[in-house]
Amino acid sequence: MASEKLFNILEEFNFDNLKNPEFQEDSVREELIIPIIRGLGYSADKPNSKK
Repeated sequence: MASEKLFNILEEFNFDNLKNPEFQEDSVREELIIPIIRGLGYSADKPNSKK
């Protein structure tokens, strides 16, 4: 079930963007990594923060 949710997150992403030289590390983080992390339920708020 969790893999279906992650797949839906990436379903809207245009993977042709990866071929664009302007699509760099910050773009990957914002467009791919952060949505996956949020989809897994992580956030900067408690209980995930170390504070």
